[in-house]
Amino acid sequence: MQFQIRPYVESDYPFIKSILQEADMFDSLWDSKENFNSIIKKNPKSILVAVVDNKVIGNIIISPHGSEVSLLFRLAVRKDHRNKGVGTKLLEYAEDSACKSKAKEIGFFVDSKKKELQKYYFKRGYQTRKKPYIFMWKKLK
Repeated sequence: MQFQIRPYVESDYPFIKSILQEADMFDSLWDSKENFNSIIKKNPKSILVAVVDNKVIGNIIISPHGSEVSLLFRLAVRKDHRNKGVGTKLLEYAEDSACKSKAKEIGFFVDSKKKELQKYYFKRGYQTRKKPYIFMWKKLK
C-alpha cells in the first residue's frame, strides 16, 4: 500500500476526528477543530497525517516541550489500515522531525491497560519511566 505523509490541513479534520473516535481517543475539547487550527497556526508541521487516495488514514501530533524534548500525541491509524506500517512511518517521521529540531528526547503517554500497544513501542526502542504516572487535568473557568 502506498501512502504519503504530509502536514495537516483544515479539511483533514473530519477524517482525524473519525480516526480518534474509532480508537477511543477523541476528546471534544483537546481534539476540537479550533484547537487543531490553533496548533498548526503556531507550527504548521506539528500535526502530520498519512494519506492514501486523498483520504487521511492516520495522524500524529508533535509538540516541542522546550528546546530539548518533544512530546507526541494522538498517534492513531484507521482500523482497516492498521498493521501495514502506517503508524510506524508516522512515528519515524515524527522522530526525524524532532531530531531536526535538535530534540534530545521524545516521549508520550500510553494507556497503562493497553499492553499490546506498549509492546509496539518497546519494539521501537521506547522505554518506561521507573515511576508510574497518571494523567491529571482540570477545567479552567
